[in-house]
Amino acid sequence: MYKKKIIDEPFYFLKKKNKTKSLTNILSNECLDFLDTLSKEMIASKETKKNFDFFSFAMWLRKKNLRNIISEYKNIKKNQIPIGQLFHIPSSNIPMSFAYTLVIGILSGNKNIIRIPEKSIEYAKKLSKILIKLRKNFPNIVNNNTLVYYKKDKKLTEFFSLESDGRIFWGNDETIFDLKKLDSRPNSRDVFFNDKTSISIINLDEVLYLSRNKIKKLCKNFFNDTYLFDQNACTSPKIIIWIGNKNIKNTNIFWKELNEIIKKNYSLTDFMATDKFFITSTFLGKNIKQNYKVKNIKNNINIIQCKKLNEVKIKNLISRWGLFYEMKCNNIKNIKIPISKNYQTISYFGLNKKQKDEIFLNDSLKNFNRIVPIGNTMNFQLTWDGYDLINYLTKKIEVR
Repeated sequence: MYKKKIIDEPFYFLKKKNKTKSLTNILSNECLDFLDTLSKEMIASKETKKNFDFFSFAMWLRKKNLRNIISEYKNIKKNQIPIGQLFHIPSSNIPMSFAYTLVIGILSGNKNIIRIPEKSIEYAKKLSKILIKLRKNFPNIVNNNTLVYYKKDKKLTEFFSLESDGRIFWGNDETIFDLKKLDSRPNSRDVFFNDKTSISIINLDEVLYLSRNKIKKLCKNFFNDTYLFDQNACTSPKIIIWIGNKNIKNTNIFWKELNEIIKKNYSLTDFMATDKFFITSTFLGKNIKQNYKVKNIKNNINIIQCKKLNEVKIKNLISRWGLFYEMKCNNIKNIKIPISKNYQTISYFGLNKKQKDEIFLNDSLKNFNRIVPIGNTMNFQLTWDGYDLINYLTKKIEVR
């Protein structure tokens, strides 16, 4: 029953006559050549030129970039092999997330079954055409990867879960909690990417010394980290923490420049504006005793100014369409935000080595998994949310 249902779905890559293909080697040249060829085919496509998400993924796939990403895995041994088959359920709020999780599976040498989210269907159609084209030169890799779309079906999802040696699930806390209940193999290697919150730490003293062109560059990088995905990515900062001795009023130079970029590159619909107003009003209503101030820049940027966020549950801090929570501290040691396991990325500007080291000494900041410059938050790596994905999704065979 399940087999027929899967084959009837639109994004199923049939294994030729159901013959099982052998697994590829971990981080093999075959995998890198395949992904580099996929990158070139995507870049040459007319669709890619029209679509930022497609283009970004294609550029990320270039062999030069991938070689840099995998450079930390120089000590992979011959007795280290893939665990077998992975079942992926990607995030639904980032349309190309299914493609990135596919690459994790390919580089780790595993077979992969990926359930395509509804919002990713059009992207999957475009990518599937290219993958089918590459099957002739890379049959082993293409036939080992299955993209399948189906609406909610617990039995079918559980079937894939039980058929797999590992699972990679992306989603909000509620979704992950439900997926964890699925039956799986006793020794299944599971990776769960749940809701996360990210922040930016910016040295205001350094910003004020920047030339106009450098401020533009900083704001453009910040725009790419946030507005390109409507702040839906876990890597997009919700909280902006300014450090330094200058008055917080001096941040206007940053916000005004950011607004100029937004006006040229972002369209705020009536729904977005209304939703942002509702989120802001709800937050203020729940925290009426805190006396938070709100700054509104042409409705493109909404800023809730906070002296502290100690009493706010980070996992419930909603931020999208250009809504930010802003704080000012003299130095990193004095930053106080709620301690949480739901943190992901700190993006920064203007921090020296000593200041970056101080992040690890601050109890409020210890649970973050990434510290990267502003403009680099979306640069996907093979160590993500604390998981070393290549080593976790492979196994070492004891040889004596």
